[in-house]
Amino acid sequence: KDATLVGVSASDVSEGDVITYTYTVTNTGNVTLSPITLSDSHTSSSGTSLLAIEDGGVISTLAPDGVAVLTAEYVVTQADIDAGADLTNTVTATPTPPTGTTLGAETADETVTVEESVPSMTVLKTVSSSPDPIVPGVSVVTFQVSVKNDGNVSLTSPTLTDTLRRFDNTVITPNPVASYVSGDSATTGTVGVFDVGETWIYTVSHTITQDDIDAGGVTNSVLAEATDPFG
Repeated sequence: KDATLVGVSASDVSEGDVITYTYTVTNTGNVTLSPITLSDSHTSSSGTSLLAIEDGGVISTLAPDGVAVLTAEYVVTQADIDAGADLTNTVTATPTPPTGTTLGAETADETVTVEESVPSMTVLKTVSSSPDPIVPGVSVVTFQVSVKNDGNVSLTSPTLTDTLRRFDNTVITPNPVASYVSGDSATTGTVGVFDVGETWIYTVSHTITQDDIDAGGVTNSVLAEATDPFG
């Protein structure tokens, strides 16, 4: 029994990879076995279940020295990568020998490793709306914050801490609060989870004051934090 991924030995698999398990059964005795039934126990992030083997896992008959090959496939999920645990697989082949002959079942194991966890996110802040002319107490400047999960594991919802300063380095209080706009989609993952590849958009707004103008303007920075599946 072995596991392959696009023709090579499967290891360090990533989300979406298709693992092909190959079961090679050889009749090393001198009597025909009819049938031989294969049952595959596969353990992944979702638990342990039976993997669907080609032809229902049944070899109808196998003559002495005969060889039969069956396969099964498994698609690696994001949950497998988030769990960080090996995929384990055990197949049991149960033969049916002629009447009066006793032959026990045989098992074979295979383990496939998942790729190493690489949590990462990038943050970009831009000015999406800047008033002209500026009227103190009336004009509003709006910043857009884009946070992208560009790692390979799911993250918790980002926590954003926004700091607004005047050009004279005076911190403006209270800090503005970033408002979520879009990006958390059920089509790209799980709602409420910062899924791999997602970009969440936030906005931050501030009403310009006379003190801001007197200081020469304002500058804005944001700290984004999230937690990976391993804390």
